[in-house]
Order: sequence, then C-alpha cells, then structure tokens
Amino acid sequence: MLSFLPYLNGQDLNTNFDQSANSWIINFLDWPLNAEHDNPQKPKGPPYASDYPDCLDIVRNKVKPEREKLNKTVSTQRRRAKYWWIYGQHAPALYEAIKNNFRVLIAARVSKLLIFSFVPKNQVFSEQLVVFSFDDFCFLALLQSSIYTSWAWEYCSTMRDAGIRFSPTDGFETFPFPENTDTLETIGETYYTHRQTIMQTRQEGLTKTYNRFHDPTQTDPISKPSATSTSKWTPPSPPPTAGTTSPSTTTSTKLNRASVSPSVRAIAAKSSIVSLS
Repeated sequence: MLSFLPYLNGQDLNTNFDQSANSWIINFLDWPLNAEHDNPQKPKGPPYASDYPDCLDIVRNKVKPEREKLNKTVSTQRRRAKYWWIYGQHAPALYEAIKNNFRVLIAARVSKLLIFSFVPKNQVFSEQLVVFSFDDFCFLALLQSSIYTSWAWEYCSTMRDAGIRFSPTDGFETFPFPENTDTLETIGETYYTHRQTIMQTRQEGLTKTYNRFHDPTQTDPISKPSATSTSKWTPPSPPPTAGTTSPSTTTSTKLNRASVSPSVRAIAAKSSIVSLS
C-alpha cells in the first residue's frame, strides 16, 4: 500500500507524451489514523496513517488547521474535520471497481479533442477526468472510433472555447454498444501501440499528436511539422437544433433517454463505467 501517489489531471493526460502526472499527492484512503482510532467493533487494522509519519506530519500541519475551520453544524463538514487525514471524498466505489485492474481507460472531462488513453491505476485521478474500469483494447478501439466520437459530440454538451464537456450519462450510457467486440481487440492494440510509438518518438502529447493527425499538410507521422504549415484543426460545430437545417445536414433531434431500447441500456449497464463526479 502507498500513501504517496501521482495526481493526474486532464492537462497532464493530454500534454505529457507518456500521460504521466506532474504532481504527487498524499492519500491515506480510508485508513484509520492509528490503532487507537480504529473501530473497536469492526477494526480495519493496518495500514494506519501513522505508519507514514513524514506524510502524516505534512497533512497535520497543512490540512488539519483548515479542516478545523469548517462549519461543524453541517454533517459533511463535521465529518471532514473529525477525519482530517482522509480525503473529503475519497471515491471508494472507484477504487473498488478498479482494484483488480492493471490499468484504466480515461478521458479528460473537458477538451477540444475527445481522446481516450490507458494509464496505470495506482494514482489519484482529478475530478476533471472520467475513469472507466476497462483494461481491454477493444473498448479503446470502440470509444476512440469516429462513430463513437460523433455520438459523443451529438449528445454531450459543448463549451464555446473549451470544446466538448464529456458526460458519461449523456454520451456513454446511451450508446448502442455492439454485442460482439472480439475483432476489436487486435485493432485497438495496433492503434494504441502505433500512437504511443509516435508520441514517444516525437516527445509530444495527445493533443499535439491529434492536431497533427488532422493537419492535411502532415503526411509522415514521425516527421517534424512543417515550418510553413498554418493549418490547425478545429472541433466540429454543434449539430443544428431541432427545426433547423444546414446545407449538409438534416433536422436533428436530441435523443430522449426513455427512447433508448432496454437492450442498449443493459449493455451500457454492464460496461462498468466509474466517474469521479
């Protein structure tokens, strides 16, 4: 067990060529402070926060004074003040869902490009990341496909300058997943390995890599960008609202959740999505 873990956010995910975290954070999960503070009726036993005295001293000096200022008449704040060494929301459901995983599939909640990637599970994930308890390549192939990207842009909200705001409820649970994904495993692995090779070779993150992918002047994935290239990819415009048309589109109507077939909802329910929301 570790109390000192990487803290990964959306910027790290999309900017760093290896999707590694730039920050580290102290996380005692739901550990008791020490043996004396353990539940006598249902003791959890070690590890205890006090097993890591250097980390605990930092939390005691920097976090505890702020927790003591909280309004004790509010139950959630009273609990945070009492258990000052534990996260206010330490997402136990998330870590329970991924405990047997080697890695997880994640995406930034807000981004101009909807990009999915695998990262190690043993880290603290920012609330601005959507975390899936998937470790199979078939799900990467499916979610990174142009079909799913179009679906997500259609049913998730968009932000004027920030791009898409990915919502698992609107953009994932409504998606009609195929019942057989056997052929996607090899495709996903080939795609992921090639993409990682490009980023490692060029030392460029996901955003720069996909900007180059959408740049028509770029023909060699390994070559350096042209100094004269001015092309820059921009996200697709939101679809027209119901009752309006454009030269290249027909009238669009938002999907009503109640209209999603039971079989689609069942497949989505089995997908084991976990989000830090």
